[in-house]
Amino acid sequence: DLYQNDIGPKGGVLISRALRRNASLTSLNLSMNNIGDEGASDFVETLRNGNSTLTKLSLANNHVNPVVLRDLNSLLDRNTSYKVDKEWHDTKNKLLPLEYKLTGFQMRMEKLEELTGEAAESEAVKEQMEMLSTQIGQMTKEVDTLTQREEVLLEEGTWLRRNFLRLKRAVTLRSNVQKAVDRMKKQGKEHKATLEELRTQTAERLMEAQRIALLPEYAKWSSEKRKEHETLISELKLEAQRIRTLERAAASRYEAVVAQEQADKAAQEGEQNK
Repeated sequence: DLYQNDIGPKGGVLISRALRRNASLTSLNLSMNNIGDEGASDFVETLRNGNSTLTKLSLANNHVNPVVLRDLNSLLDRNTSYKVDKEWHDTKNKLLPLEYKLTGFQMRMEKLEELTGEAAESEAVKEQMEMLSTQIGQMTKEVDTLTQREEVLLEEGTWLRRNFLRLKRAVTLRSNVQKAVDRMKKQGKEHKATLEELRTQTAERLMEAQRIALLPEYAKWSSEKRKEHETLISELKLEAQRIRTLERAAASRYEAVVAQEQADKAAQEGEQNK
């Protein structure tokens, strides 16, 4: 707080230049210091090119042109947004690995809970489950806290609002789709690949297997490993042939159905003409 210290235009310029090398000061009060347009204009250059941390600057009663004050306010708003954006990235960098670690602990807990008999009753398993339960509880609280902070920062950040809310909606949609797929799997309604999808998948696997067989390293493989790979290529070729046979059969059935429909239509038209 440098309120009313008779700093003057040159003093304002010196303070402005010092802020170009300062990355910690966020608020500065220079009211009643007769800084004028010269000092205020230098602050504009500092904020425009050298300082992204200052978010509050008071220049009340310094005889500054309103246009210069407008530019200063705009740049201070930019720094505020930058500060929020940076905090969001820092929060996200903490949240992502924590969520990954939490998922790993939850999967370990699920495996332990699936144990039966003597294994489930052993003291070692019980101790491990108790420890995992404590860790999962603590990490869940941390994840919830960071998630709430992330939500607040998303609402506050102007740049984030423009660029990340759309992404957030896309991620939510993807999550909802995945939940629907999981429900379908539980209900025994898992998606079955079409013949076209099977043909594409088999062709891609076959091309990859044949590509590997042409690599120089392939000659260094053991005879047993090469034999297994050749068997895989043969099986993929047979699978591709089987899919082509099914596709031809499906095409023939379709043509037969179309021909029958045309014949029935012609018969109906003949009866109507009589």
